[in-house]
Amino acid sequence: MAEGSQNTSTDMTQNKNLSYLDGTYISHLLNWQKQIVPLSTSDDSKLKSLHPYTRPLTPRDLESCVVLENLAYADSGGSMSRKKLEYLLNRCGELCLGIFCTVVPGSNFQAETLSTSLPVETGRENGAVSVLLGHVIASMTSDIVAFTNYTKTPDDSSSPSPALTNVENHKDERNAVLQSIAVLPSFRCRGIGKTLILAFTDQMQGTGTLDQLSLLANKKKAAWCEKQKFRSLGPSNVLSGSGEKVEMVKDIQQLKSNTPPPGEGTIEDCL
Repeated sequence: MAEGSQNTSTDMTQNKNLSYLDGTYISHLLNWQKQIVPLSTSDDSKLKSLHPYTRPLTPRDLESCVVLENLAYADSGGSMSRKKLEYLLNRCGELCLGIFCTVVPGSNFQAETLSTSLPVETGRENGAVSVLLGHVIASMTSDIVAFTNYTKTPDDSSSPSPALTNVENHKDERNAVLQSIAVLPSFRCRGIGKTLILAFTDQMQGTGTLDQLSLLANKKKAAWCEKQKFRSLGPSNVLSGSGEKVEMVKDIQQLKSNTPPPGEGTIEDCL
């Protein structure tokens, strides 16, 4: 996404604009530009006009993630708390992926996460921002299917090394629980959820560090997950305020590339 500096004057202007940012943000910004992945879409895809791309989420995305999470799970009541989102973004950044589009402020583009969006790059004249449309947020677990303490979080999620509670994030393990798969309601049925989960699975396959993804899903989402190559293990014993859940898993190391074959990208996705 970076356009590059054109001359010394431009460099000085950009450095001045960076002066209000801390080193952590600048580091994340540089990493974003290396890890941004443009997504190819078919000619018939409803995503085509958005020019979406994925990048890892960071703690700086917290506000947008909170807005997205609350809207995406407004009907089911299963949204993660701000505290849990903060913890996962701080401790599990490599397992948190967002799908974005670039928007110039003042355009007619509308999204609930627009007001919390971060600059695409500092110093860009048009002030373009990276708008979050959907996210996958996960954590490592120590069990093959670890749902027993699925919703527990550490007491101090803002600490650099917070104490863990049971299964929240065990970096040496090879199973990841998808804590959230969320898409802004106004952007559903455009293939965003499917594109996001395929990109996440491809990323995990590429690292070679995971064998399996697992999640809890309500009946409607379980049907959608089966189309994304998850398999059902039956009803979960986990108590949830948002209703009965189904345990689902996806063995990612056994899969070939998740790039959809020609025409498959046109399948309606209403996650």
